[in-house]
Order: sequence, then C-alpha cells, then structure tokens
Amino acid sequence: MRFTVIVERGEESGYVVHCPELKGCWSQGSTIPEALERITEAIAGCLEARIAKAIREAEASLKGERAQKKFTIPLEFINLAKVESKEVLYA
Repeated sequence: MRFTVIVERGEESGYVVHCPELKGCWSQGSTIPEALERITEAIAGCLEARIAKAIREAEASLKGERAQKKFTIPLEFINLAKVESKEVLYA
C-alpha cells in the first residue's frame, strides 16, 4: 500500500511532513530523511490505531449476541510494502 507524503520546510528549521490520506498523521524532522523515517512510523501508528478501533467496535457490536458475524480487518505491515487481509470470526 502506498501513501502520499507531503514534505514542507518548517517555519524556523527542519521539515514538517504529513500524510493527506490519514487525517491527523503529521511528523517532523531535522532533515528530510529523518522526517521521512518519522512519518513512516507515524503512518504505522495511525494504521494500528485504526485497526484497534475497528476491532473494539466489532466486539462492542457483538456483546449479548449469540450469532456469529464475520469481519475483515486489514493488517498493514510496518514497512508498508505489503498489505494482507485476515478474516476474523467473532463468536
């Protein structure tokens, strides 16, 4: 999976980076390589948080129900080069 990353010069020094596809996903660094490394970590963190939220919402929707429901949850890897899906069955 590929994400767009916008690199801008900071107001006083360094670089500010953000990923427009992931609202609120920003970082910064003293150099461009440092800023890119940090935004990669920030993107991974944003994706992990969204997956965790999806799991919590799925679990909450199943409370008190006996029926099984199937959810597909994307699992993004830290290097962001490979994306797979894993089907998770909640009982």
